Amino acid sequence: FAQSPHESVTGKSCARAREVLEAGIKAMGGPDALKAISNISREMAGVRTDEGQGLRPIPHRGDYYRNGEAPVVNHPKIKHVHDLRGQRLSDSLDDVILGGQPLRIRNILTKDSAININYNLGTVETRQLPNATTVRVYRSSRYPEILLPMVWDRLETLRYLGESQYEGQKQWVITFAHQNGAQISLYFNAQTGLLTKSEILSDNPVLGDTAEELVYDDWRPAGKLTLPFRYVSKVGGVMLQDLRATSITIDAKLDESLFVAPEGLAKVERTPPAQKLMKLGEDVYLAPGEYNSVFVVFNDYVLALEAGSDN
Repeated sequence: FAQSPHESVTGKSCARAREVLEAGIKAMGGPDALKAISNISREMAGVRTDEGQGLRPIPHRGDYYRNGEAPVVNHPKIKHVHDLRGQRLSDSLDDVILGGQPLRIRNILTKDSAININYNLGTVETRQLPNATTVRVYRSSRYPEILLPMVWDRLETLRYLGESQYEGQKQWVITFAHQNGAQISLYFNAQTGLLTKSEILSDNPVLGDTAEELVYDDWRPAGKLTLPFRYVSKVGGVMLQDLRATSITIDAKLDESLFVAPEGLAKVERTPPAQKLMKLGEDVYLAPGEYNSVFVVFNDYVLALEAGSDN
């Protein structure tokens, strides 16, 4: 006889994954507390390694890294402000990247537009964004208060992967299908119910098929919620970025200046880059794009030079 969906292996897997997700949401404060969030702001600071952005080519990881750690090359400071009721998002980055170049930018999303501010260049770019809602959710889904409700809206894609261990702690592991088609695994601490990390298999241009992880740590009370104050991004098990929240505020009065471009900046428009290679000289070519790359063809190798964005 045919099994009912609730008796099938798939049905049982989905039901178990739902139990794990429910426990994770409850451990954060519950669905009502998550739905009640009007706005949330984070100020974070930390370190970043940016593999491949150093002063010399990176040999095999085993020869270059010590104790699974890459050398730190910059110290980003980030301010993330999400106005859920007003459907707005403001992300600010302040850093000095390797080589001494200052980087100070802000990216704003409103209901229907994107505003990109570059304080170093003194420019602002504003463009209409028909899929602003999707982009806003994607940009904020790294944070558990957005991620877990988003997963809850896709219950039919939930599957239970079983038990695992992470840093000596027992984990319940589930997976779901993101709206963009990506399959994402979520690890929940079996003792606390809190989300330990998310994991996705990606096609890394340098390392090939590689696991990318976002680890959540240092969970503390924040208003009526319990939220992580540390976010560690890893690629292939090696730390890419380690950010610690210096403050998390919920439903505070918002600074409206974070959602508009300041006066006095030059307005620029994004123009589609040329799609064809441009020959600059004998065996010297320009590959136009957001990152304008030049490459020179020698007898035994090719030298590639890549400028920063908009340079």
